[in-house]
Amino acid sequence: MATVGAHAAIRMNVSLANVESFSKQLTDFTSIVLPYNDFKAQDEWVYHIFFLGRVYSLGYECISNLEAGLGRFDIMMKSCEFNAVIEFKVASSATNKALQAEVEKAVKQIDTKEYWHELRKSPLPTYKIGIACHGKKCLAKAVLHEFSGATT
Repeated sequence: MATVGAHAAIRMNVSLANVESFSKQLTDFTSIVLPYNDFKAQDEWVYHIFFLGRVYSLGYECISNLEAGLGRFDIMMKSCEFNAVIEFKVASSATNKALQAEVEKAVKQIDTKEYWHELRKSPLPTYKIGIACHGKKCLAKAVLHEFSGATT
C-alpha cells in the first residue's frame, strides 16, 4: 500500500459531481482504514458510523437517525453548497449487480419515506445518496431531488 494513496484516501472528498469517483474513494478509504474484522457482522451501522464520522470530520453538518417524512433517515448532510440525505444498504455480495440493486433500493427508500421533507424549503440543491457496501467494496449513487408542487 502506497503512502500517497493512503494520504489521498484519508482526505476523501464528498464530491457529488463524479459519483463514480466518490464510490472508488469510499472503497479505497474503507480498504485502507477499516480492518476486515470490522466487517464480519456485515451490519449497516458499521458503514453508517464510519461515514458519519468521516463527513463530520470534513466539516459538514451531520444529523443521524432522525425521524423525517415517513421514517428515519440514516444521515442528513448540510453544507453551504448542498444538502444530502444518505441511506446505507449492505449487499449480499460484492458483485456490481448486488451493490447496484441495493443502491437503487436505498435511493428509492429516500423517496418512498420522504426523508428529504425537512429540506423542501432550502434554496440549496438536495441530493439523495444511496450507498451500498459489502466488505470493503462500496458503490454510491447520487440523484438531485426535484421538489415538485407547493412546499407543505
